[in-house]
Amino acid sequence: MIYTLLLAALLAGTAGAPSVEQVFKKIATDPVPSCEAGHAEALTSGILTIKPDQIICTSVESRGDSIVPVAVVSAYKPETTLVIKFWREPNSGDMYLVVFNPLGGFLQYQAAMRLPGSLLPQHTSTCPVLSHRRGIERWPQPVEELVLSNFKLLPESESVSCQ
Repeated sequence: MIYTLLLAALLAGTAGAPSVEQVFKKIATDPVPSCEAGHAEALTSGILTIKPDQIICTSVESRGDSIVPVAVVSAYKPETTLVIKFWREPNSGDMYLVVFNPLGGFLQYQAAMRLPGSLLPQHTSTCPVLSHRRGIERWPQPVEELVLSNFKLLPESESVSCQ
């Protein structure tokens, strides 16, 4: 009996949750989100910190193969604005990050996530974002913030290696 109740409760809690595939399809067709003002503190020395329910836009500069976010901006310029959106999907609790790459090459970056109750971020894997495309990352657990750093341009290739 208790197993039946637990199963019913579990199913009821996920009944309205969209599948990962549904969320990915929606993200793929959504326009680039509008930049939010008021996140200047999110960028320090080329390192970007983003919290759930934030959209942060940064202007970027190319320095060799490094891409450096130089300023948080409130206006989107398709050629030079890196747009990053981080949120918790309401019914599933899954966390999503979308990176909109405005550049003419694959964009690689490193990410660390800070989990609830933790003071220090820990490494999490990411995949390069294709040129003029959006990259989507997903975590099934709550994440308090993400720290994104070491942005680099990779030569275009036929394969992508996630790290």
